[in-house]
Amino acid sequence: MDHNGTPDLIWRDRTTGDNTIMRMDSTARIGWAALPRVATAWTLAGTSDFDANGSPDLLFRDRITGVNTLMKMSSTFRLGWATLPTVTSIWSPTV
Repeated sequence: MDHNGTPDLIWRDRTTGDNTIMRMDSTARIGWAALPRVATAWTLAGTSDFDANGSPDLLFRDRITGVNTLMKMSSTFRLGWATLPTVTSIWSPTV
């Protein structure tokens, strides 16, 4: 997420809806980056560079309604949101 060549970890508190990035350097934590809170009914469904800007974006999904939304990212900073088509709740994304 922070472009230092080491994968970072994304943590989500399902009770509060808080989200954070644990910035890593190999196996050492080098910091945290807070992300906006997302409703507790939503799950983090995947990450991928959906907008081709070089930073992974975060896909959130409401498993009950099938509504999907994308948190567009630049490094550890949120650029905005994009609403994606609703897909019936029996389907799960594979990213």
